[in-house]
Amino acid sequence: AEANMQFLGPDDPQTLISMSNLVSTYQAKGALDEAEGFQAQVLEADRQLLEPKYPDTVTSMNKAVSIYKGLGKLKEALLLIGECVEILNKTLGPACPRTAHSTTALTE
Repeated sequence: AEANMQFLGPDDPQTLISMSNLVSTYQAKGALDEAEGFQAQVLEADRQLLEPKYPDTVTSMNKAVSIYKGLGKLKEALLLIGECVEILNKTLGPACPRTAHSTTALTE
């Protein structure tokens, strides 16, 4: 991730993919504090570079929700859950199976 950031820049899609992969690795190892820092950067970049309804942005939000829950930051998690559900309802509609599945997964 650091090499991509130096050579490609912090907003390059490959850099963001590398950072997201690093977040997943930290999550798997239980290093949620480290994951949170990188995930905040990825989510901020996604929000600036992509539309809020873009699938990568929603995925970044979902990942942040998971990290916040793991860290006991329930207020932050609930705010993002609400935002995700709103985006999914607007883009896919409330009757879409993906919306229902994602809404259930987010609120667990």
